[in-house]
Amino acid sequence: GHLKITNGIRRIFDYFLSAVGEEPVESILARIRAYIRHKLPAGAAAEAEKILDGYIAYKRGLESVQQVAPPSNGQMDLDAVRYQMQQVQTLRTQYLSPEVISAFFGDEDAYDRYTLARLGIMQNKQLSAAARAQQLAALEQQLPVALQESMKAINQYQNLQSLTEDWQARKGTPAELRQIRENLVGPEATDRLESLDR
Repeated sequence: GHLKITNGIRRIFDYFLSAVGEEPVESILARIRAYIRHKLPAGAAAEAEKILDGYIAYKRGLESVQQVAPPSNGQMDLDAVRYQMQQVQTLRTQYLSPEVISAFFGDEDAYDRYTLARLGIMQNKQLSAAARAQQLAALEQQLPVALQESMKAINQYQNLQSLTEDWQARKGTPAELRQIRENLVGPEATDRLESLDR
């Protein structure tokens, strides 16, 4: 008789809320409440409506979160992004339970932390390209398994492309390029890439 807390609840809320601007928010909220009461038993419906109230308060609170300025020199201000993420997380805890936060935002937060750490590694010019490749591969292993699988190919491609461009700009050695590739995609794929180069 209790509500099972999943990301699907957020998706339903967001589906209805996508009509904001086409009709008044009050009408949309009434529609969500009617949907909840129609689909769920009384106890679960009350829990869902309480989560809806918190979610709406959170969404309204987002308007007060300071936005990060676009990068002016081609590099993102990582401290400003971290601060913004902290503001958003603090706002969530004001309106939503830890269980709801985890279900609604867990994967998204893991991806954001990964992206921020990835940018930090890519902007760290004190690291060699091979060390960056190694740290990027290790960072990817820290993601939840489902997220790793969904991002693996695109991340490998982006990391490989970026580090190869950096290697070319520095006029690195072939051995260094091989090490970068091995760290990112493994020896077999590195052999195939070298064959492709030839």
